[in-house]
Amino acid sequence: MGRLAKSIVLREIWEKIVGYANADLSNADYAENFDALYRECLRWIDPGAAGKLKASIPSAFSIEANAVFEGEQSVEVLVAKHQQDIRNVLRWLSRPGQVGDPDAAKDALVFLRRNVESIKWEFHVNDSFDPNRRGAAFYVAMPMEFPSIMSPFCLFIWRQIGRYREGDGELKEVIPVELCERPGCGRFFIVERLRRGRFCGSNCRAMDWQAKHPSKDEMEDRGSGATTKGRRKVLGVLKSESRKHKRRN
Repeated sequence: MGRLAKSIVLREIWEKIVGYANADLSNADYAENFDALYRECLRWIDPGAAGKLKASIPSAFSIEANAVFEGEQSVEVLVAKHQQDIRNVLRWLSRPGQVGDPDAAKDALVFLRRNVESIKWEFHVNDSFDPNRRGAAFYVAMPMEFPSIMSPFCLFIWRQIGRYREGDGELKEVIPVELCERPGCGRFFIVERLRRGRFCGSNCRAMDWQAKHPSKDEMEDRGSGATTKGRRKVLGVLKSESRKHKRRN
């Protein structure tokens, strides 16, 4: 797979992870989207993984609607349970070193590590090793079991963190996730261009601008309120001075 094709695949997975983090899970239509996310991660890990894994946790909602994982919990329950965990991870990755709560970043790291380290692997010698091929692998690692429904996503994210650490692109190129800056929004989005992107959409951009640039009428209303408040303060001072003057006399 060429670099451009690979970057497109990686971006599509990021988009699906962000979609999961933002999703309204009360909407039954989301089941199909989660299924697509899970299978896309499996294909990224190993094109044939879906047929090899002992616990190829599929979609809850289509192929194995009654499947249970992680302590006999249904997939529906786990999808809802871990949504906030994924949101915490994305919040940390979107603002590394800027998270207001240091414990939140630590919790995100622990969540990633726990779900990556729980994967069971098989290792095989690369019989087709080519010494003339730069970067040829001495062995092949194949995932055989995902005890957690979150493991494929966490492995994907973990590998992207590793890519950035190794210098394989700028931060927002490798991890193109941002948190909308409009207060009260809380949605994540995919950065379209490097060093650009502060809002999840045009609506939030417009609302943020309006909040910082109030109209003339709004300014007059605020001014009237400030004037009224000021007048009340002055009247209060005058009354107080008047009472003091009467006591003296």
